[in-house]
Amino acid sequence: MNLQIEAPLPQRRDFRIGILGSGFVVNECHLPAYRKAGFNPVAIASRHRQNSEQTAQRHGIPKVYDSYDDLLNDPSIEVLDIAVPPQAQPDLILRACARHTVKGILAQKPLGINHAQAAAAVADCLRTGIVLSVNQNMRYDQSVRAAKTLLQNGVLGPPVFATIEMRGIPHWMPWQAELGWATLRIMSIHHLDCFRYWFGDPERIYCSVRPDPRTTFPHQDGICTYILEYANGFRCVGLDDPWTGPAREGCPADIYLRWRIEGLNGLAIGDIGWCRDPYTTPSTIKYAGKGDAGFHEPKWTESWFPDAFIGTMSQLLIALETGAEPAISAADNLKTMALVDAAYSSAQHHASINKEDFIVPSSVVGTESGKPGFFSKLFSKPAPNGVGPSREEAVNNFTPRAKQVLALARREADRMNHNFVGTEHLLLGLIKLGQGVGVTVLRKLGLDLETVRKEVEKQVGKGPDHEMIGNNPYTPRVKKVLALAVREAKNLNHTYIGTEHILLGLLREGDGVAARVLKNLEVNIEQTRREILKELDPNFEGASGKPVETGSATPGTGSGTVSKDTASGGLNLQEAEPTARAQQALKLAREEAERFKHNAIAPEHILIGLIAVGQGIAFDVLLKLGLELAAVRGEVEKQAGAVPEQKTTNIDYTPCSKSILAFAIGEAMALNQSFIGTEHILLGLLKVEDGVAPQILKDHGVDPAKARAEVLKEIERIFGK
Repeated sequence: MNLQIEAPLPQRRDFRIGILGSGFVVNECHLPAYRKAGFNPVAIASRHRQNSEQTAQRHGIPKVYDSYDDLLNDPSIEVLDIAVPPQAQPDLILRACARHTVKGILAQKPLGINHAQAAAAVADCLRTGIVLSVNQNMRYDQSVRAAKTLLQNGVLGPPVFATIEMRGIPHWMPWQAELGWATLRIMSIHHLDCFRYWFGDPERIYCSVRPDPRTTFPHQDGICTYILEYANGFRCVGLDDPWTGPAREGCPADIYLRWRIEGLNGLAIGDIGWCRDPYTTPSTIKYAGKGDAGFHEPKWTESWFPDAFIGTMSQLLIALETGAEPAISAADNLKTMALVDAAYSSAQHHASINKEDFIVPSSVVGTESGKPGFFSKLFSKPAPNGVGPSREEAVNNFTPRAKQVLALARREADRMNHNFVGTEHLLLGLIKLGQGVGVTVLRKLGLDLETVRKEVEKQVGKGPDHEMIGNNPYTPRVKKVLALAVREAKNLNHTYIGTEHILLGLLREGDGVAARVLKNLEVNIEQTRREILKELDPNFEGASGKPVETGSATPGTGSGTVSKDTASGGLNLQEAEPTARAQQALKLAREEAERFKHNAIAPEHILIGLIAVGQGIAFDVLLKLGLELAAVRGEVEKQAGAVPEQKTTNIDYTPCSKSILAFAIGEAMALNQSFIGTEHILLGLLKVEDGVAPQILKDHGVDPAKARAEVLKEIERIFGK
């Protein structure tokens, strides 16, 4: 049987590849594989030019750049191959998107430090038409591909049980200590993705972890075990053990990485060569079916490291030459990222995480041209004729905090020995979360967890001890509350559902135990509703429950509506809509450019706009740093000057300003915030290193890193962590 262990190769192999990074994986995996396949790496850049030069000399790369930006500015580069730490990768993707030069990007796993940051990278590439793929290279290990062929051909029959067991000691990277990661996002992500590659997405995951005694930096995810449950009863179990016993401390070692798939009709067992010495040892497989006298044991000379890396680059190049979706598209990889995040959540809460709590919305994974992207879905207006999102879409649009509230509500029900999740448990979950708009309002009203718990127990009491099997169901009232939360979000033109919308739903429902508890604690329903709306929009006035119009006048800035087109100056922001205040700041930036008779909106005009708007986090931070409107205007005039003869009709943003707004979108998503505010624009502005605006900040003694810290501190103060 042809087990199809070799990856298909593209017809065209001369795509000009630019390499970002010069570490082990580039030197020992990427470049040896590319040379073997006949690919065309033409340029390299890394943090240290000396390292880049050594790599270029070793692998015959003709061009070495001083910096990442220098390589990104090269319009001849068609494909970016990024091999940098995960905390640095999203920014490079954003910078590539801002330049609109490359056709495709092959990113490392993990795509970001969490699912939200990865989703922002996917959205940026969708918005700019860049094909983004992720280097989940275990899919191209020869034994893993052979197993996929056996499954597709029905040799094993319907799968019953599968395992991946790693007893290996990886070489941890220095940046892992900074992030506090050991195993889940480094090794387990390969194995979880492999299970998805073989069997599709599970219904739920349960994960348990403990620290690795040998790893010295602080971490929780050392030794990891996890179970994936599928609807048909099929189960996958992973065990990732970097301790393996005291193998480095004087005990004989038993090191291996093995997988096993048991089907109704056959059995396959694999041994991954990466854990052997040398690490280039080929993987092996043996398999047999009913009626076979023994195992089939095919052999090959290729290995995971480096040969699998031919496959990961090939699938991207094939996508570029055919227009098809990459085999490892970043949009699909978001499901792997979500599964890893769910594993962390499961380990933290000692509970299984259901599919609806980690599934990736179709709006994120859809990549067809013209279809709504992640941001356009997130900020889309309510559908006409009362048509709303499906139940699945609604659940998918719950923020991570809102999902955590639902999980905490279940735990409260369990704690009280209730065999249902009621509105009272939802209220307790909101307070126990300890962060978010909903809990901020409840705390303002003087409510704390113990007070509400006592009132709930007074109303409904505790249930008898009983053995829980599966998850407690939601009561009809909770289902109604969640439906009302979706409706509240729609009425506010939000298509995410946060803790604030759940609380609004609880207030709107009005008849359940939670409503009685609030009434007994002398909480005024309408006043609470007004407080929520004021938290969402400080300009909110009135008690009707309707948000103020985005075009309402702001003191000191004139009146009239601010259209999205006017605010953006023609920049395509269809994937993300700024807040009213951010739109006003951008409108003022345009007016400043026109006032100076400049023919484009530059970062210095955005800086003035953030100050001239007169309110918001960006304004407060800049004022605290000593930047006043008149002084900054004077500095801009001094450095950039006015050009009276210049025509200023139909002015656009400069490329640098477009980068700032792209950075702002990424910053918002990395913070799990579903709007683009002045604070995100300022964070984007602080990333600019050259030009008038950075010089003005420098002249005022502003350290960009400290300014960023101030912005993040204000965001945390107002919105919570």
